Amino acid sequence: MNLIDYFNVPQLYSNEKNFFSKLIIPLNSNIDCSQFKVILLSVLFNENNITKAIEIIKILYNFSEIETKIKVLNAGNLKKGHTFNDVIYALRDIYEEIIDKNQISIVLTDNVYITLGIYLAYELKKKILNISEITSFFSCNKHFLNDITKRKEKTLLNYTFIGLQKHLTNRKSLNFIERNKFDYLYLSEVQEDPLIAEPFIRDSNIIIFNYNSLINSYLDNYDIINPNGFTPQDLCLFASYYGQCEVNGTIIILIDDNNKVNLVNYSQIIWYFLENFKYRCNDYPIMPLKKMEKINVKIGKKNFITFYKSPRTQRMWIEIPVKKLSKTIIVPCSEKEYLQSKNGILPLKWIKYTEKFM
Repeated sequence: MNLIDYFNVPQLYSNEKNFFSKLIIPLNSNIDCSQFKVILLSVLFNENNITKAIEIIKILYNFSEIETKIKVLNAGNLKKGHTFNDVIYALRDIYEEIIDKNQISIVLTDNVYITLGIYLAYELKKKILNISEITSFFSCNKHFLNDITKRKEKTLLNYTFIGLQKHLTNRKSLNFIERNKFDYLYLSEVQEDPLIAEPFIRDSNIIIFNYNSLINSYLDNYDIINPNGFTPQDLCLFASYYGQCEVNGTIIILIDDNNKVNLVNYSQIIWYFLENFKYRCNDYPIMPLKKMEKINVKIGKKNFITFYKSPRTQRMWIEIPVKKLSKTIIVPCSEKEYLQSKNGILPLKWIKYTEKFM
């Protein structure tokens, strides 16, 4: 597959030679795409948003240098198909190769539904995946997740909503999440302790940054009065978490159509994501379990829950038994969940994952 067949070649943003102009290389017919660890691409349907994507990258040129040896390939905007399904299946084909090459991708889009195309590549490769979405609300009737759960192949292990607001998400949608054994964190929970989101982000093959998660005071104009939400600093923190994890996944940044969000906010997410690559240290799952600190916590009179702690980062994982497959899986967890188990409380994550495999 040749990426140049799928994308409109991006223009050069500046004649000035600065750090990011050397880091981000525009796609051309002479480039070997396999030599790049990170692919930056856009899937934008609104012409104005294509211009915004160019501006977002231009803004990066004004940011400070980051400590990295990686190179980023700027593929440009995906060529338009005759139908939306053409876009979905083009993305599936593109991501088959990205997954095979174990590459990282950054996607700018104005339609979150395109995530379905990336999911289909994982499905085709028969690879289990987890998705997290930072958003203020969820409507099961208007979300691509509804399509995924109806598919015969069950390659989606978990979907986590981070920042949901109770008054914006109806009971039917919460029932949908709970029925499918997915997770959600309310805005108030994450604001009180942002670290509770880190294990879910660390475990994600795809993470979606939805601009609707921002508090209105950080939007230039808005249709819905929403006095609650995350700040741009919060989104940068979540991008940092994802940059530090060992998963070579996809970060999707949803761009709004109505000029609500200052473009700097999008550029910051990309910068903090890339900047935190320097903290990757071949932690689990690259590091074998035998090199991790194994901690057995007694629950009740006869039962134990096993935790693993990284000697490099102090991050933690929990072992989940899968009886019908006669094996265990290792899932990221927080120190808070470990401390709860020491007090005799079964972590909610252990309960949910056990129920998934019943």
